[in-house]
Amino acid sequence: MLSRLKRILPNFVHPRLKYMPISLKLALIYSIMLSMILVITLSATLIGIHYVLYREAEISITLSADYAEKKANEKDMQSFIHDVEKSSLIPGVVIRITDSGNNIIYDSVPRYISIEKVQHSLELQQQNRRVGDYIRNVLLPDNLKFIDFKHFWIFYTQRTVEKDDNVYTLHFLRTITAEKAFLTELGETIFYAGLVGVLISIICGFLLSRKLLKPLSDITRKVKEIEIQDLNQRIKVQPTHDELEELANTFNLMLERLQKGFEQQRQFVSDASHELRTPATVICGYSDMLARWGKDDPQTADECITAIHSEAINMQRLIEKLLFLARADQKRQVLHKESIDMQMLI
Repeated sequence: MLSRLKRILPNFVHPRLKYMPISLKLALIYSIMLSMILVITLSATLIGIHYVLYREAEISITLSADYAEKKANEKDMQSFIHDVEKSSLIPGVVIRITDSGNNIIYDSVPRYISIEKVQHSLELQQQNRRVGDYIRNVLLPDNLKFIDFKHFWIFYTQRTVEKDDNVYTLHFLRTITAEKAFLTELGETIFYAGLVGVLISIICGFLLSRKLLKPLSDITRKVKEIEIQDLNQRIKVQPTHDELEELANTFNLMLERLQKGFEQQRQFVSDASHELRTPATVICGYSDMLARWGKDDPQTADECITAIHSEAINMQRLIEKLLFLARADQKRQVLHKESIDMQMLI
């Protein structure tokens, strides 16, 4: 399943990102980054609060268990039970003592939840583990168990004591009720705050991307306004000392080169027209002369024909030069390079 998603996601996401506007890409990147930071921060805060709570419960129940185990090993069971009844252990920790037959011989809080129900709930929880259970397993030691009931949590551990050829089990339970309600409300608050934060990050990312790309939009609009007939306009360059300033300067340099190129082209067309007009005028003049007097005057006819032929040759040479320049501009002119003796040119 995971490998299939890895094959599908690039084909699904990449084409859409490829044709997505840059402003939307930047907004998406900013929102994802801010959302990740927000989620990580809120998750770390919630996990830290849980850790402090679990640590406090672990310390209290561990101290009670160590103290009770030490006293139980020093005295007989009846004396130990008597001492426990006289002075309770750490407040909030319930202790129950069972013999080898699982019979309860002492219960500090008889109305408390039964050991059987605690162990049964623990077995069900181990069979149906959730994400929170794996996190708690990392935060809690192996000998301390956590049971999640509907309205409260229970931390549970046990110790074994051998007395008078009998094995006794000391059960220690710590209930957390008010803290669970607080953490549940806190988790919901953090969840909704995270959603609001993600929405705000998307809006901020979109606004920030528009602000960052506004100079680029201004450059694009200005370039669209520039016409071929009016290349004197230039893009206003702001002294920002960044890539956008460099881009604007590059556009201005390009416009200068285009302007020079068009001016040279106009001058070339004007010069070429003048050069072509001269032989054309001469040919027209001699043609008229030939039509009027050439029929009756052989000398005039010969002069007109010679002049027309000469100007036609000049026009042909000029046209060949123009074709040469046109082929050179289109990079279709074939150049034959040969080695020559430079002394022949001197």
